[in-house]
Amino acid sequence: MSQNKLSEVSTEDLLKRKKLFKGVLTGVGIMWILLLGAAISFYGKKSNVALFVPLIALPVTLQPAMMHIKALEKELKSRG
Repeated sequence: MSQNKLSEVSTEDLLKRKKLFKGVLTGVGIMWILLLGAAISFYGKKSNVALFVPLIALPVTLQPAMMHIKALEKELKSRG
């Protein structure tokens, strides 16, 4: 979403979007911690390093969501 589109959205909608994205990131963060525990547990049983690949890839896939939250915060800050 570009800056022009964010400037056309109401402040209430920006706050809703920010809250939604933060909730999604929090949920995925909790899921990441659970996956880390499961990967460590399975690694002890099978000794397969490939179990950690999804854990390494997950933060990279969340980068666009984090960038969108920063854009929302910047727009909200510019509105005062």
